[in-house]
Amino acid sequence: HETHEYYHKRAHEAHKVEEVYKSTNPRWQAVVEYMNSHNEGDYKLAILEADSMLDSMLDTLNLPGENLGEKLKSADPDKFPKLNKIWEAHNIRNRIAHEGVDFLLSKNEAQRVIGIYEQVFRDYNFI
Repeated sequence: HETHEYYHKRAHEAHKVEEVYKSTNPRWQAVVEYMNSHNEGDYKLAILEADSMLDSMLDTLNLPGENLGEKLKSADPDKFPKLNKIWEAHNIRNRIAHEGVDFLLSKNEAQRVIGIYEQVFRDYNFI
């Protein structure tokens, strides 16, 4: 909840998401562009791309598993202090993927979820 308030405040101050989530990573820049939209479908694309980036990051950390879920299950909670938050974000991604247009996603919720990915990526210098 603290993360959501922090990023909401920063987004409000900056008026544009790109100021909050600044990075030179081109994949992350695409996420930022999706988040600057006023279209719920774009927020969903942002989360799908961020989740794909997480999968790539876990590959660079040599976590075993055929998919992101397996990699997260193999992660040591002591080495990944935000593992519960990562699971939370990944579960939102799964709902987007499986429920499609039936899954309703507000911009505030999308910003909260993207904030989780951003924290993890910054923790591991991925963006």
